[in-house]
Amino acid sequence: RPERRSIGSAGRRGPRWCPCASCAGAGGARDARGDRHDPVDPGGAPGRHEGAATSVAFAGARVAVSGGRDRTVRVWDLSGRREPTVLEGHGETVTSVDALLDGTRAVSGSADGTVRLWDLRGLTIARVMEGHRAQVSCVRFSADGMVVASAAWDGTARLWDTEAGTLLGVLEGHEANLTAVGVHPA
Repeated sequence: RPERRSIGSAGRRGPRWCPCASCAGAGGARDARGDRHDPVDPGGAPGRHEGAATSVAFAGARVAVSGGRDRTVRVWDLSGRREPTVLEGHGETVTSVDALLDGTRAVSGSADGTVRLWDLRGLTIARVMEGHRAQVSCVRFSADGMVVASAAWDGTARLWDTEAGTLLGVLEGHEANLTAVGVHPA
């Protein structure tokens, strides 16, 4: 079971992870008791994104996924024993990632307008979902992993069936770019 107090962030130097929710600053962090510790910082490590990381998600207790301006999704072993696996396929910046906590799948959205579903066991693209007419700004799995929601700068939110890769529905009516999307857990 993943540590419920873990936190991940994405930025110019790449992604960072910490086992507690009180991290701050590049020099380490203090937890609620005041104990000092060092967050996992792959910023200078081999395998980091070329350019900024744009999004990060946990895929279980020992795995994280990040997206970046280098058009890649990276799968990180949080124990630090391996360099990240680089998943390629997007034609533009990866703007958003999400992952299932069972470590089986991740999803990414990109400025190329596509949503990609990744098989984390085989480290391959499972599905490419197309339909947005502009940059995808946010992607989220449903609690059961059967549906992915995506939001884009075309003013639509879309629901996708993860097994078939087909469009389930479109929410229209926004007059501007969408920046976030959520999926109700029920």
